[in-house]
Amino acid sequence: IGDVERAKIVTFDVTPDGAELLAGHPIIRAYNLDANSELAYEACVQEFGEPKVDIAYIDAAHDFWPTLSNFLICTGALGAELVVLDDITLNDGMRKLWDLICLRYGADAIDATEVHPEIRPRSETAPGFGLVRTRGRP
Repeated sequence: IGDVERAKIVTFDVTPDGAELLAGHPIIRAYNLDANSELAYEACVQEFGEPKVDIAYIDAAHDFWPTLSNFLICTGALGAELVVLDDITLNDGMRKLWDLICLRYGADAIDATEVHPEIRPRSETAPGFGLVRTRGRP
């Protein structure tokens, strides 16, 4: 957070839709890559000049292992200090992941829908919206 002129967002999607839609955007760099790939990691290092991001927003495969992998890449390898996780209670795998994150991060992990339910109106899936302050720790 700081100089708005230097603001940059890097996003990954396994489909080409985002990269096509956001081509030429002045702040957003969109890549047609799997966020868990080495190429995605290298793109972040290239875009930010080092293996460091401020915030990571994860809206991945909605399964335990690929989302955990993405969380660990973002926190460990890229040092994200804040991670936003979409759909944390969508299914058993995501609930398992969210339980693990809550165990590890304690009060630094919250489901924003429990604080402000209007963020995501109740539905059959009740997908949740996780915020994790990592303080730079994986």
